[in-house]
Amino acid sequence: MIRIVDSLKRSSRAVSWWLLRAILPLCFSGTAITQYVAPTSAATAPVIELWHGTDQSFGSVGVPQRDANILGHVSGSLSSLSYTLNGGPTRSLSAGPDGRRLSHEGDFNIDLSFAELSPGLNTVQITATSSSSEVGQTTVQVRDHSGAAWPLPYGVAWSSGSSLVDSAQVVDGKWEVTSGGVTILEAGYDRLIAIGDTSWSDYEVTAEVTVHGIDSTSEAFHWTSGGPGVGIIMRWEGHTDEPAFDPPIEQPRSGYLPLGAIGWYHWRTGYGDTDPNRWELLGDDLVLKAHSSATQLEYGVPYLFKMQVKTEPGVGGLYRFKVWEASAAEPDSWLLTGQESLSNPQQGSLLLVAHHAYATFGGVTATPAPDDEPPLPIALGSFAASVTGDGEVEVRWTTISEIGNYGFEVERSTQRTGPYETLAGSFTPGHGTTLELHHYSFTDTSALDGVVYYRLKQIDLDNTTHFFDGVRVELATEVRSDNLPLQFALHQNYPNPFNPTTRIAYTLPERSRVLLTVHNTLGQEVAVLVDGTVEGGEQSIAFNGRSLSSGVYFYRLRARPSADPMAGEFVSIRRMMLLR
Repeated sequence: MIRIVDSLKRSSRAVSWWLLRAILPLCFSGTAITQYVAPTSAATAPVIELWHGTDQSFGSVGVPQRDANILGHVSGSLSSLSYTLNGGPTRSLSAGPDGRRLSHEGDFNIDLSFAELSPGLNTVQITATSSSSEVGQTTVQVRDHSGAAWPLPYGVAWSSGSSLVDSAQVVDGKWEVTSGGVTILEAGYDRLIAIGDTSWSDYEVTAEVTVHGIDSTSEAFHWTSGGPGVGIIMRWEGHTDEPAFDPPIEQPRSGYLPLGAIGWYHWRTGYGDTDPNRWELLGDDLVLKAHSSATQLEYGVPYLFKMQVKTEPGVGGLYRFKVWEASAAEPDSWLLTGQESLSNPQQGSLLLVAHHAYATFGGVTATPAPDDEPPLPIALGSFAASVTGDGEVEVRWTTISEIGNYGFEVERSTQRTGPYETLAGSFTPGHGTTLELHHYSFTDTSALDGVVYYRLKQIDLDNTTHFFDGVRVELATEVRSDNLPLQFALHQNYPNPFNPTTRIAYTLPERSRVLLTVHNTLGQEVAVLVDGTVEGGEQSIAFNGRSLSSGVYFYRLRARPSADPMAGEFVSIRRMMLLR
């Protein structure tokens, strides 16, 4: 009856007061009173938005990484999110934000392994459940056309109205094709587009890049993000579980190692960091190979980014990076150069990267790497460090050849990835341009206890700098109880000269991943003696050169502790002579 009263009160201006008095006694004449309950709004199911539609195709041009990616967003209250592939078991799916690939609330990204997809049509069903148990579902038709290799050379010129996914694969982020190219709509962690094939090895890429601004929030400059950046990744194979995160992030995976190298502009000034913004070339494990602050990137200005990778026989991928304004002529020389090892990825696609930045990528072209590039200024034969009897550390390196070399400096850090400090008095003059073998050394008399990393900084005559991977040294405060050696070492072969057999010995302080190879004077690999995991201790192996002609050969040891994949890699090379 209160419903009647309430209705009458809302229309009281049109009802006479005497009439209301007449009705009220009737409303309460009974013994039971019915309480008024306001109507509630109906619970709504989560809404699933797919950024590239309900019918998606992958692999028609080629396969740029291990996984296809289904990206989207869930709106509304969310209790759980899951998916199934081709009617299989239900799999949990993360929803953002996760501080990594899922930047915004409700974002999701399904890593669908090409190995799990059936050729042709596949069905993915996504289910979102709200906190009130309301269920929203959507189905995606996923067409696997993989099988063809992505062509090289390859080019794409984005234009309004064209389909982004017809010419590239979106790995992360919400992108849109605009009049100027492909633009990231929401800045976040590693917004990525993949182009190319996992089988690409030596190639060159040029991309037009315009940066509109950066994400200046604390999240962008947090240690997990490291500051905004825009650029190119080469020799990419796909996301992994390395490095591992706690708690683990499984779907999508958030590991990015291994990778070939990154060439980009890095904003480092923010939230107490006074280091200058700069151009950087980062190798695998994000180890800094080279950098330059000679020029600064300006917002709204179109630039051309050019990056190249070529395999140096017996050494690994040599990466080069340069940048210039699109309205200017291309500079003759590379801005940054860095050498990676054979233990790093030797093939893979390219990624366009907008990390916590708002950017537009214009036309992109990829071509096979040319054969006429000048060599790296320094051909480093070996780089090692060991503890002396006085508790000091002797750092030693050997060059096989030098071009325009002004000299070296030794840098030290307690972390493999830095920051590194230049050791006072470590500058060592180079030999300019030479094709002869030269040996160098420096003794650190102020060595620190514990694990220390040393890296080599090489300076050209034009003041360009290059960095070589750090080596790990442990200054033990106690004698090891396992009788294992403290340091890596590669020993001179015996006998030397030899005909046709000799023995090569090496020392491992612990169980390690080892690559021991033999090369001719052109750097070409002629034999692989060890490629695998070897126990710690004194090791040796026989080498038979019966199939080789007389002459000088080099043998190279690369080793990294199996228990610590982030530790620095030991590299050493020695010369031997075969006399027939």
